[in-house]
Amino acid sequence: MVTNLLNNEEFVDARAGLLLPLGPDDAPFELVGDEPNLGPDDWAWIFLSMNEDYRDAYDMHAGEEDLDLASELVGQHIAGIKRDSDGTCAARFGLAAWVPPSLSNLPKFANSGDSWFFPLKRPVSEDYRRKEVSSAPYSRTWTPYSPKFDRYRHILSNETLFGYRRPPHVPFPDSSPTSTWSIIWVAIDCSSPPAGQISALRTLASALREKLKSSDWPENDASGEYGVFDIAGSDAFDHMHFNRASSATSDVADLKTVWRAVQIDALGPIVTQLDFLLKALNEIHRDLIAKGLATAPLYERFKNSLPKTEDSDGSSRSGGKYIKALVILAELSKWGHDTRRISQITIGPSVGNRYSHNWKRVFEESIEDYIAQADQMIHGGYRLLIHTQRPNR
Repeated sequence: MVTNLLNNEEFVDARAGLLLPLGPDDAPFELVGDEPNLGPDDWAWIFLSMNEDYRDAYDMHAGEEDLDLASELVGQHIAGIKRDSDGTCAARFGLAAWVPPSLSNLPKFANSGDSWFFPLKRPVSEDYRRKEVSSAPYSRTWTPYSPKFDRYRHILSNETLFGYRRPPHVPFPDSSPTSTWSIIWVAIDCSSPPAGQISALRTLASALREKLKSSDWPENDASGEYGVFDIAGSDAFDHMHFNRASSATSDVADLKTVWRAVQIDALGPIVTQLDFLLKALNEIHRDLIAKGLATAPLYERFKNSLPKTEDSDGSSRSGGKYIKALVILAELSKWGHDTRRISQITIGPSVGNRYSHNWKRVFEESIEDYIAQADQMIHGGYRLLIHTQRPNR
């Protein structure tokens, strides 16, 4: 790896070749253009697309037939997307399908609730035929209603590769005050931050709510049919064997103990219910970490901005968004630039060991740590963006 600084032409070319353009001198990592609209999937994909293991794995599937997504994507045909036929893409990388790593942006879905990283967000739905929760993909023949041997009547979730859909059929409105048709049960892995799974639950509840209301089911604003419960003893999940948990430590004797059964009423106030559930699940997640039963994520909350430092004029500056800085550092590092060149390209060289803004000095002093964090994001840390759902806010 060379250590000499770039000449002016090389400097300009390096900046021009970046996936995300650098901003002005005082805030080169600020989000510009459409970047503020990038969501968790988009940021996660930028990091994953730089993962050499993913690139090699995709190449092994590149000769397979393309997955037909004409009905899923917004007016576009993207060549090279392959079906995850054996579940290895979901298991290894969290993607629902093999996406060409050459794509700088993920294709957009027609359904706003869909996600390319649905395998990382999908909670375990109530299903009395399912006996095991493991890393192996689970599939069942979809039917509109639960089997007759179910203890309580419920509508099975209508899952696709990328998210939930409205069920095609629902029963006629039931006048019984104890009707369970609108009640949804899912199991959520509390060893990882639960926000991503809660976002998927929101989509599931909304899809069922829309279908029930279109069939003249009345809303129930006073519903109290929601909460978080232990798996053991829960009717919906106690019969299942839980053989996986994304971030459980070796101190966990029974993986079932880091999961929770979650109940929500699709005809109740969804936002109010979800706010309560997320707060309760976050507390459980933090408690598992405190007890050494779950691995703490890289960050409790993904950092918004780089650290602010006050300049001589009294203004506090940070240089921009933390996540954009990691993307740019990851890209430059993969190109083979050392820390001196990366500093030169991103914040400019110092003049007599002095920078135009104090945040640059702090950034340069920590640049090796930032590059290491960027590398972590490429090699699995991107999953945090899906789990927390707050990458740039």
